[in-house]
Amino acid sequence: MKTITPIITILLLNALSISLTAQGWEREYDDYYRFENVISLPNGRIAANDAFNFVFLDAQGNPLNDFETSLSAIDVNQGYGIAAGNLIQLNDSSITGMVSKGPHTLIYNVDGNSGELLWDTLLTLPAQTESYYRADKILSLGDTCYYLMGHWVSPQGKRPALFKVSREGELLWYKTFHPSLYSNVNYATAFDMAFTAAGELLMLVGDTNWEAVMLHISLDGDLLQPIYWNAQSSDDWLYPEKLLTLPDGSFLVTGRRVFINGAPLAINRVAADGQVLWSALLEGEPNYSYALKQRGDGTIFVLGNRFGGSGSKIIVNALSPDGAVEWWSDYPYPIFQQGFDLDITPDGGLIIAGEAFQYIPSSGYDGKPYLLRLGAQGQLYNSLVEGYVFDDLDEDCAPLPEAPLGGWLVAFEGVDTFYTITDTLGFYTRWLSAGTYQARAIPPTDYWAPCPPQMLSVPDFDTLSVHFPVQVAVACPNLQVDISAPFLRRCFESQYSLYYCNSGTVPAENAYVEVELDPYLSFLSATHPVSSQQGQKLTFQLGDVDVGQCGQFYIDVYVDCDSTVLGQTHCTTAHIYPDSICTPTPGWSGASIEVAGSCAGDSIQFLIKNVGTESSVNDPQLEYLVIEDQVILLQGTFSLDVNESKYITLPANGATYRLEAQQEPGHPGNSMPTVTVEGCGLQNNNISLGYTTQYWEDDGDPFVSIDCQENIGAYDPNDKKAYPKGYGNEHFIEPNTDIEYHIRFQNTGTDTAFTVVIQDP
Repeated sequence: MKTITPIITILLLNALSISLTAQGWEREYDDYYRFENVISLPNGRIAANDAFNFVFLDAQGNPLNDFETSLSAIDVNQGYGIAAGNLIQLNDSSITGMVSKGPHTLIYNVDGNSGELLWDTLLTLPAQTESYYRADKILSLGDTCYYLMGHWVSPQGKRPALFKVSREGELLWYKTFHPSLYSNVNYATAFDMAFTAAGELLMLVGDTNWEAVMLHISLDGDLLQPIYWNAQSSDDWLYPEKLLTLPDGSFLVTGRRVFINGAPLAINRVAADGQVLWSALLEGEPNYSYALKQRGDGTIFVLGNRFGGSGSKIIVNALSPDGAVEWWSDYPYPIFQQGFDLDITPDGGLIIAGEAFQYIPSSGYDGKPYLLRLGAQGQLYNSLVEGYVFDDLDEDCAPLPEAPLGGWLVAFEGVDTFYTITDTLGFYTRWLSAGTYQARAIPPTDYWAPCPPQMLSVPDFDTLSVHFPVQVAVACPNLQVDISAPFLRRCFESQYSLYYCNSGTVPAENAYVEVELDPYLSFLSATHPVSSQQGQKLTFQLGDVDVGQCGQFYIDVYVDCDSTVLGQTHCTTAHIYPDSICTPTPGWSGASIEVAGSCAGDSIQFLIKNVGTESSVNDPQLEYLVIEDQVILLQGTFSLDVNESKYITLPANGATYRLEAQQEPGHPGNSMPTVTVEGCGLQNNNISLGYTTQYWEDDGDPFVSIDCQENIGAYDPNDKKAYPKGYGNEHFIEPNTDIEYHIRFQNTGTDTAFTVVIQDP
């Protein structure tokens, strides 16, 4: 007798120095460009901007309001780029932002509660035919006026500049600073600017000779003194990027150690007189720093990005006030991701704005604006659930782990659904947001019966232990096989990978797999012994395959050169045995339909045969159709006795012909009999190509795998294809058709790629 026991939950409470209840999240947006800047408001709202828009969002990243800030209609013939400046919050809780295009700067002010535009003004800085002033960053002195950091730009170079602007947007004055301050008098860049503790200005400047200087400036625009770094060693010397002033008069600067191999990113704390107090290397090997902030508890945060051959990822370093890295974390979004700004939320967490890229084969990389919300310790989700999936041998549904089950999918279904997979020991882990979930293990076949799913309450900042016992419903092996080649290059060797598993409930005894190679492929070798070969059919003995056991081996082939043409399709089939289906199939007569096709010189012959133990249905009869390239050529019906066949003969004209026949109703498994004949009847250069892979193959059963792909010449080591690819310009695919994705990737960088992420957008 079976007894049902609820899932046991163990709560491990974590003590945190900052009490946080907010959950992490990630958001992409379709209606904007990449987010350049972000601020978190005391009321929990979020403001972000791009080069063309201001966006006002709630605490969960849902847009509440937005408006355009575009300068695209201005000076279209002068080639100025549009750049979004930073966002600041004023004492009256409103938000001020800016966007620049050459000498034109749009300053706007927004209500901090509703996101409504209060006012905007267009500021035009001095400009001549080939030179102009440009603003890059805005600061507010209380609510009285603005200071803008920028540059004078000319064909000869650029120099830092400072602008004072009234609250109404009127330019009061502007200044540049003597070129003798920099070792390269014509090319100096103002990277950042901030108010000092004394209420004056500090501008961080670097030049093309890798030298840095701090310009200490009064509120009237007078240079009080230049501050040059007193570096004790090359480790202390940074080419600057970001600046943060501190209450004691010192300041923090991030930048690259340009005199060290690899120019690693570091952070310095520098006294008011230029003395370097400490220097710390940032972890995670970020290439650039984009934001530098300090939390109320003294923790310093540096936002960086790391670029590599496999893409980009966001990296956050958290340091103590004395420069010790307390923690660091990376956030590798699929393929490519950048963070451009960071702010601290009211609860001590982090909000990061940037851009996420995905690769679209038809158009390349598609970038979308992106927000990433993190907890105080950099966690995307606050709570951890872990446990085991196991075979409940004593059938009591008790949470005591018994025989582990690896490779099982575990789902937590709530407002959002989260998945994870067990390892070879049946163990899984999954970070979650706080909330209520239905937790369940998803069996790979109907031969397993999980114990009933339970509602799981996940508190914030806890670790839960949840085990999933499952029981045997049907004692039967369930062998699965998959065969695929990265590519089939004409006139070269290629390699098939064959992977198999037993996801059933009992061992598969005396298992073997048959591989039938395409007629235009020559077998070379295999990493598993071939027990027999009959023409193109290879047999591999596997022995007994235990429950949950998987294996893999490789088959090397040569793609024929003289008898093939570029783009010709080659189909290879793998069939693993035993292929028994142990579940009952009510309503099945016992008939089983198979099809075949061949090229007979000037004609194509299709065969439909009943290989079952009973006659096929007669009322109504089964249906078939023949497709020529993309057009249905003929349709008909059939009813066959045991071992009876029906032949369909067509003239060969070089087109691609496909036969689809209806399977007997109630037939076990997922068989959908199909066969395709390509390139029959004309010379090779006149045949139609590319149609075979537009349609599905008859490999819906787990014990059959058919790989059909066109041969290639030169190739891209990184691409994605889908099978079937669909017919017509719209790539139509029949409903309820499985789509298999063929993803090839190669690390062309200089470092190891440890993770490959595949995401359905």
